[in-house]
Amino acid sequence: MSSKSPTEAVPVQLRGVTKRYGSETAVAPLDLTVEAGSFVSFLGPSGSGKTTTLKMISGFERPDEGAVLFGARDITSLPPEQRGVGVVFQNYSLFPHMSVARNIEFPLRMRGVDRSIRARKVREALELVELPHVAHRRPHELSGGQQQRIAIARALVFDPALLLMDEPLGALDRRLRESMQLEIKALHERLDVTIIYVTHDQEEALAMSDQIVVFNQGRVEQVGTPQAVYGRPRTLFVADFLGESFSVSGQVADGVFAADAPVALRLDVDAGVGNGPARAIWRSGSVTASPPAGDGSWAPMPTTVVASAFAGDRLKLKLRVGSGTEGIVSMGADWPAPPPGDALDVYVDRKRAVVVGAGEGAEA
Repeated sequence: MSSKSPTEAVPVQLRGVTKRYGSETAVAPLDLTVEAGSFVSFLGPSGSGKTTTLKMISGFERPDEGAVLFGARDITSLPPEQRGVGVVFQNYSLFPHMSVARNIEFPLRMRGVDRSIRARKVREALELVELPHVAHRRPHELSGGQQQRIAIARALVFDPALLLMDEPLGALDRRLRESMQLEIKALHERLDVTIIYVTHDQEEALAMSDQIVVFNQGRVEQVGTPQAVYGRPRTLFVADFLGESFSVSGQVADGVFAADAPVALRLDVDAGVGNGPARAIWRSGSVTASPPAGDGSWAPMPTTVVASAFAGDRLKLKLRVGSGTEGIVSMGADWPAPPPGDALDVYVDRKRAVVVGAGEGAEA
């Protein structure tokens, strides 16, 4: 297997794709384009529709409505084995009675590939994941990280144009998971393959993706780069689900957000935010206990400490403002953690506030 696959990376299009189970809508009508060669994460809580969408792309589920296209080719009715897709699952799905080499070889055998070609491609796949020395071992003789790399090698050995990964690192401990995130990202950069990656881990999606698709209750809340989705959330759900956030409630009228009493804060808002209930949101980097001297963009915000925790080089603080909203922020750990119930004045950066609607139908 060369560093560039002989199969050209394929774009994926979903056109009005819908999936129902009885009276329950698992995926509402969905239109989505995944660019060829990109790394796209489907992010959301359990039951949000991300894995069901992945299954409709792989062919393990058929959509009730809509179409799935690979490039210009409609593959909606094709079974999984005819789609040329590599799939990696959380539980690895390695055959325990086979050696590592035989596990990797299996997709090639099923495709009738000549034995001499199979042997070469297995060697190349093992070198790709830097495990040529384990070819004759059985899966139970490998660590969790090694098993996952073998599962990835098996999914790539037949040069798929599309690789689907469903919570592939969920069973690993945190340190190994973070290491594997970097390995998978580096592997993607070496190969000409489109990757769609399902996860509920926000940090994982932010670290690995070119684009993130945020799912909630069968619908897509937002699609964008990690920087855009994190820094400019379009809904309360995205703001609350993706990373730490601190917010205050208020009202928007004629392009101005006014915080609810007793918070005295007014902000200009984007044209897309209509009049009515809203929430002003800040990420951790926009909240501090010590604002830069001479910078007038920082506004004081009296809060009450709900909880605090030491997290290495940071303090994690759960804070409540007078209007009742709560949020979690991280600050430098160079001062003692305040106990619950303490009053704490923090400062928020007006220029980095994001205001989203919070009326009926908005996700809190």
